[in-house]
Formats: sequence, C-alpha cells, structure tokens
Amino acid sequence: MLTFLLKNAIIFIVESVVIMNIDLIKNIENFDFSNPETKSIILGLIESMYKMIVDLKKENQDLKDIINKSKGEKGIPKFKPNNKNNSSMEKKKKIKRNKKARNIKIDREVIVPINKAILPNDAVFKGYEDKVIQNIKIVTDNVLFRREVFYSASEHKTYTAKLDEGLENTSFGSELKARIIQMYFELRVTENLICSFFNSIGISISEGEVSNIIILEKKELFTKEKESILITGIECSNGINIDDSGFKENGVNKYINIICNMLFSYFIVNSNKKGETVKDMFVNMKIRGKPLTCDDAPQWKKIIGILIQLCWVHEERHYKKLNPILKIHKEELELKISQIWCFYNSLKDYKKNPNDEFKELLLKQFDEIFNVSSSYDALDNRLKLTYAKKEELLLVLNYPDIDIHNNISENGIRPAVIKRKISNGTRCENGTASWENHLSILSTCKKLNINYYDYILDVFKGIEHEVSLVDAIKQKSSILSTMTY
Repeated sequence: MLTFLLKNAIIFIVESVVIMNIDLIKNIENFDFSNPETKSIILGLIESMYKMIVDLKKENQDLKDIINKSKGEKGIPKFKPNNKNNSSMEKKKKIKRNKKARNIKIDREVIVPINKAILPNDAVFKGYEDKVIQNIKIVTDNVLFRREVFYSASEHKTYTAKLDEGLENTSFGSELKARIIQMYFELRVTENLICSFFNSIGISISEGEVSNIIILEKKELFTKEKESILITGIECSNGINIDDSGFKENGVNKYINIICNMLFSYFIVNSNKKGETVKDMFVNMKIRGKPLTCDDAPQWKKIIGILIQLCWVHEERHYKKLNPILKIHKEELELKISQIWCFYNSLKDYKKNPNDEFKELLLKQFDEIFNVSSSYDALDNRLKLTYAKKEELLLVLNYPDIDIHNNISENGIRPAVIKRKISNGTRCENGTASWENHLSILSTCKKLNINYYDYILDVFKGIEHEVSLVDAIKQKSSILSTMTY
C-alpha cells in the first residue's frame, strides 16, 4: 500500500513540473520501486525539480521587480545577513587600535602642573602620568617670492633670479601637488571636493587646475616609473597573478587589468578582453615564460605559450553554489568540500617541501576526489568539470613557487573598482594613463612599505627617493627567496 501511494505521489509531482529529462518522466511508471537503485534516481529527480522550482521563483520575482521599477515602484529590498562574529571583530579592532596607539609620533611635550594649593603637606612628587592627545594643524604656506631683477644697458638684457626647478612655470608648490595626488588616488577624494577643501583653507585653485595636476604633471616620469615597476617585477618573480574588472573612459566600456604578486602591481586599461587583446598585452609586456595564476576566465586560456595555474579558491566556490535540499546530497556535498580543502592544504604543504613522492601522492589523491561519482547529479557534473582542469589546477606540482589562489590580484584590483565607482571612470586618454600610473605606483609602494606621499613629493621636487621602487623590489625579492611558505 505504501509503495503504491509513494509511486502515485511521485507521478503526481513529476507530472506537475516540466523537467529536462523527459524520457525519465515518461518511463517512471515502469520503475521497479523495490530496486535500491531506484531510490537514487528518484532522489536525483526530486533534487532537479526543486532546483528548477527555486530558479523559476527567482526569475518570477526578478520579472516582478522589473515591472514594478518600470512603474516607478521598488522591488523587494535585499538585506545582508547578520554577522555572527561582531563581538570577535570588535575585539580585533580594539587590539589593532591599541597597537597603533603605541606607535604615535610625539611632536611636542607639555608639562601640566598641579594646583599646589590642593595638596596636603606630606604630598611627594612621584613623576608624571602620560596622556597622548592627537591633533592636527592645517595651515597654508603661500610664499611671495620677490625675485631680484637686473638690467644691463650694454647688453640690452634683463637678468631675473631663478626659482628652484619645481617652482618654475607653476603657481603651486610640490607639497600641494603631492597632496592633491595623494587625496585623489590614495584617499579617493573627488576633484571638486579636493578643490573645495583647499579653497576653504586659503588656497586659490580651480577644479581645472586640480585636474591638470592629477593628469598632466610629471606624466612622462610617472609613466616611466610604472614601466620600470613591471620590468623589474617580472624579472624578480617566479610567477605572476592577473585579474580584470570593468572600466569607463569617457562613457565607453573598457577593462582594467592588474598584473601583480607580492613584489609589485601594474595596472593597464584595454578596450576589451578578447583573446587577441590579452595576447597582445602579454607580448608587449614580455611576460611569456612566467606561470600565471588566475581565475577560470576564458581569455587567459587563449594565450599561447603561457602556463596557467587556476585558482583553487575560485574552484571551490563552484561547489558552494550548489544548493541541495535532501540530507543525503547535503552530506555528500559537505564531505566533498571538506576533501577539497584538505587537498588544498596538502598542496600548501607540498610548496614548502616539494618532492617526487609527495607529487605522486597528490596526483593520486586528485583522482580519488574528483574522478568519482555520487548520488547527486549536480555534484557529479561539477566534479567532471573540475577533473577536466586537472593539469591547470596542478601546475604547482611542477612550479612550487607559484600561488595556488588568486587572492592577491582580486584584492589588488579593488582600489581601482572603488575609484571607478566614485569617479565613474576617466574622461580622456590622459586621465586613463594617470590612473594606470598612479594605481601602479601606489599599490607597489604599499607592498614595499614605502610612503606614497613622500615618494610622489620627491618626484615633484625633482630629487631621488632614498630607495627607488626598482631597488626596493629587488631587495624584497632577495628576502623572499630565502623564506619558505
């Protein structure tokens, strides 16, 4: 009786939902429900139908939202889930603040005397109790230079005293220019707000003048510096990471790429991300022969002669996107994700101690994890896709020094994405070049622990920084080569 009811219930469900596997539906009445294998087939069928129902509900809601928005109404608001780790995060922030407090630069000391009238006769001086108050003064330094002028009647010539190189042919000093660059790129302040800020403290400057300083000042020098970062960074690297994101130039959609690792960052904007465009970019930058860690985007795979290590973090995300409803499928998925992370940790161990025996073991484990079947069809399909990328996921076995995740480029490109959202991109080619130059220099300075403002200031003053970016890249590369990860 129960078998009869179960059979009729399943037939009713199947007939109520249109599903891709029509042959399976048509033959469901002929299934042998006493066969254990039937259970696996039915569970897979239910899982597939549930997924389709969820997708249809989402699509239906999206269409409703579109209709509502077209009528001037709003769709369903989306809220982020509560963060369960708020207390631990606050604790970490407090520890970080306390660490910063110990490194505060003291500019002056003030002795605060006590009112002796309130002290008893036996009070004894015991030293001082220190309290640091942080403050800032923003003042102008507008200078009237009175240049001496002499005239020679015999030569019919006027002689005028020369200013320092950085002050000729300009109305603004090096410190002001460097601060504008820092505010725009590092602090992500817009041009009009930069202008408003300096106007409010007594600097007479227009938005156009701010824009020219950002885009045109020392353009050739900054471009040369960006290119030297790339050349030296590649020469000192065993492998590189790459990622891209959308970009706008004068309203036209383009793509900004980041090429980087722990030593440097290099930004370049391309008109598209077609295979030929990416191929030309690699040829022009002479990065052939260096293993490339990246996500699974198709444009990277079209570059002939480039060795690719796919990102394991990206690969694991595909499994997290699976959404089974049945307990047996959830357990299979959780087990598989656990196996993936265990294998990932083994790869990290291999990077520390690469050897042939360990390599053979990892190759075998990869097959045992991904070249298998389960009762969950969606999981099986995902496993087949991962197994097909075996060579690209295991390049690290031949090149232990390369990264097995692409976090460094994903995190590295975020400042460009945030800046794009604030400024909506650039308005001209010179503006784009400025973004390429300064995003490259800023990010590289941070990786090398060099103060970006100080570095830019030295460029405007026409003097060499105490350590050039090229030398700093070489020094850090030398240090990293002696370390084991």
